[in-house]
Amino acid sequence: MTQGRVISIQIAPAPGAPMQSAESVRAFAGQGLEGDRYFTRQGTYSATPGAVRDVTLIESEAVEAMNAKLGTTFAPAAMRRNIVTRGVPLNHFVGHEFRVGEVRLRGEQLCQPCTYLESLTRVGVKAAMQHRCGLRAEILASGTIRQGDAIAVLDDPLEQNKNLVRRFFDEMWNPWNFAKADELLAPDIVFKGTLGNELRGRDAFCTYMRKVQSAFPDFHNTILEITAEDDRVVARTFYRGTHRGEIFGLAPSGKEISYAGAAFFRIRDGQLIEGWVLGDLLGLLRQLGARSLP
Repeated sequence: MTQGRVISIQIAPAPGAPMQSAESVRAFAGQGLEGDRYFTRQGTYSATPGAVRDVTLIESEAVEAMNAKLGTTFAPAAMRRNIVTRGVPLNHFVGHEFRVGEVRLRGEQLCQPCTYLESLTRVGVKAAMQHRCGLRAEILASGTIRQGDAIAVLDDPLEQNKNLVRRFFDEMWNPWNFAKADELLAPDIVFKGTLGNELRGRDAFCTYMRKVQSAFPDFHNTILEITAEDDRVVARTFYRGTHRGEIFGLAPSGKEISYAGAAFFRIRDGQLIEGWVLGDLLGLLRQLGARSLP
């Protein structure tokens, strides 16, 4: 599996403006990085047709090699790319989906050095950085990119399995998108959730989702950690919501609830076939004011 790390993050609010370092940045699907000149379509090449410029990445190793060749001491930020990486061959990401922390991207094309970059640095940079000056990528799923985030190509089977679980929560549960059931769930899924009994099949699962939705309309699942091995995925999770409907025989209270948990899944042919979500039920019931276990 190809995996590296984010070394630094840079954005520039306007064309030619100095790159500003950031510990984290919000990435928006189909738009770019919040605060960057290409996010507001003010970049030098924003008007160039057909070019995807949501985010740019560059290998720190490539800048080090250029400095060694030219006898220079340019920092990676001088190359005016948004994300500096280490430990990943970005050229190989063209045409592939990959993940930077919680954000899903697709490599579109190499980001070749231009005359404008050379005018901001020095003569020789354009030639030295040919085919090594980074990658342009499209943001497919929004989120926050942070320094130290892992970078992984999603062609890896384990990464694909983890991504399926992320999509289960982000694309189906959190927005109450029942239409995703046919895509993400096996027809004969077996599932046991914290708030209900064991169930079988997509229809039964959607019925369970509607039960949770009725009780907690703003229910939100957050993955804190996730790991995968073979066909299994385990996630440490956190849940929150507001009690707006009856559950466990308890009338709506308007109370805000939150509790921790863990989710265990088995995957078959790119779909979830088994799921067991174990949450802090006792803690939840205490928050709801229950006097006994259901």
